Amino acid sequence: MVDVTVNPAPIVTASATPTEICEDETLVLTGGGADTYAWDGGATNGVAFTPPLGTTTYTVSGTDLTTGCENTATVDVTVNPLPAVTATADFTEVCEGDFVVLTGGGADTFTWDGGVTDSVAFAPPIGTTTYTVTGTDAATGCVDTATIDITSFDLPPVTATATPDEVCIGESITFTGGGADTYVWTDGIVNGVPFTPAAAGTFTYTVTGTLGIGCENRADVTVTVHDLPTVTATATPDAICAGETLVLNGGGADTYTWDGGATDGVAFEPPSGTTTYTVTGTDVNGCENTASIVVTVNPLPTVTATASDIEICLGESIVMTSGGTAATYDWDGGVTEGDPFTPLTPGDHTFTVTGTSAEGCVSSASVTVTVIECEEVVANFLYDSNICIGDCVSFRDSSIGTIVFWDWVFEGGDPSTSSLSNPIVCFNTEGDYSITLTVTNEYGLTSTITQPLMVHGVPSITAANDTIIDAGGTAILVATGGDADGVYIWTPDHRLDCQDCQITEARPDETTTYQVMYMSPYGCASSDTVLVLVNYAKRVGVPSAFSPNGDGNNDVLFVKGEGIVNMSFQLYNRYGEMIFQSDDQRIGWDGTYKGRLENPAVFTWVLHYTFEDGELGMLKGNTTLVR
Repeated sequence: MVDVTVNPAPIVTASATPTEICEDETLVLTGGGADTYAWDGGATNGVAFTPPLGTTTYTVSGTDLTTGCENTATVDVTVNPLPAVTATADFTEVCEGDFVVLTGGGADTFTWDGGVTDSVAFAPPIGTTTYTVTGTDAATGCVDTATIDITSFDLPPVTATATPDEVCIGESITFTGGGADTYVWTDGIVNGVPFTPAAAGTFTYTVTGTLGIGCENRADVTVTVHDLPTVTATATPDAICAGETLVLNGGGADTYTWDGGATDGVAFEPPSGTTTYTVTGTDVNGCENTASIVVTVNPLPTVTATASDIEICLGESIVMTSGGTAATYDWDGGVTEGDPFTPLTPGDHTFTVTGTSAEGCVSSASVTVTVIECEEVVANFLYDSNICIGDCVSFRDSSIGTIVFWDWVFEGGDPSTSSLSNPIVCFNTEGDYSITLTVTNEYGLTSTITQPLMVHGVPSITAANDTIIDAGGTAILVATGGDADGVYIWTPDHRLDCQDCQITEARPDETTTYQVMYMSPYGCASSDTVLVLVNYAKRVGVPSAFSPNGDGNNDVLFVKGEGIVNMSFQLYNRYGEMIFQSDDQRIGWDGTYKGRLENPAVFTWVLHYTFEDGELGMLKGNTTLVR
């Protein structure tokens, strides 16, 4: 017999606090009548959570820990949606002082922050303000919010300037607005464009400036326009002679500026002819006006003074003559025009004639006559009387007296005549010639002298003979054509037996051109050249094999040859790699590369060379290394 105990199931209850909420709110599910509880739908007993929208039935399982018996219970929870609240405005951007109406939507009642009443106009503050409306669903009591940004722009701080703000009639002013984007001025003014007022006086101009969305403001500027002064111009006197001065004066203003280099109220000398001078007068307001006056400057008459002779001997007479554009002429010093006049003392005498024009302008001219006690004149000159063909001679006057004119005649010379005091003349033909000089002193007295000149021929020298010698050989140099009294000089003197001998020996180590210069007893020189060609032996080559085995025989590969002055030798292995290079015939390859012995093989080489006589060449070939 078995006893079975049947325990009663616990009486489980389910509750929600609260049972109805709005979207995104939380509630708490609580079980009762048991010891432990497990809820479905992801809920935890006694822990707040956010259920989904709509009505949901939640089930709890309660367990009696003593008996292990379970039971269930359910509870319905309703989650109401939030209203879809909207915020709108009749304008989202306004200017300072303008009104805006904010309106909420999507709910039953609306409450705005910032002191705003739904659908009632108000003036927002300057700047951008975010307004929030709270909408309430009357049936569920659920609320939500919406926002809207309202921007209220400052009125532009419009300024008005005039540059300048004070002008003279006829001058322009530039009006400029500031603080906005666009500007409209009164009286047809265009912002930033020069404007010329039509009349004098004080005027106020207004600018309306617009900024951003069209916010406007205004500013005024006042300008003053002055009348021009009434300027006059006078000259004292208004007609003068050249070289005289006059004074120009302006009137009707405060300060005056004249053109033409004149200064108001200051005497000056104007140019000849008729000139119009203009004065610019400036008043205390800086306004200017002009006036003009015509000034006539009569020219001075042209006057000339001449004498029949400006240099005479004491006791001789002269005749004075005047000329020019004057109406009358008057001489000083007791001279009567056209009559002979005899100065009584030696020296310089200056006579002046004064001419007067029809306008009363005067001018003068002078002539100076020198009265001397006449002196003797003797012609003479210095020169080199023995020259060579082609030489140029400097003739130097050594005459006695005050010479003013020289008349030279050069027989056989180039040029053949001259009027210089110390001419230079060239002679190109051998012979005996005469040189004649006639001099005239300051009083008109003359003297003549003739002296001889001998032009010697230039000897014809020949240097012989052009020859060819082997290196180290001797060449005989011979000069012919001179005489025993002359001098021979050979150049260059390198390896010559005698530099000043007519016959000498030369032993040049390279081809040389020798020149011999011969100088005759009269200093006449000529020259000739002779060529000594030095013949050099020339050989070049590279061995076709060598054996760098240290036996002292053919251990190094050298470039062979004679007469080589420059070379470049490069050696390559079979891979085309350069393994040796030398620019010195005395340096050869020892069969190593980078410190290691090369194996027996065939190597390729290239040789560039230059012989002593300048001949260039290039060779290519192969050399076999044998061990």
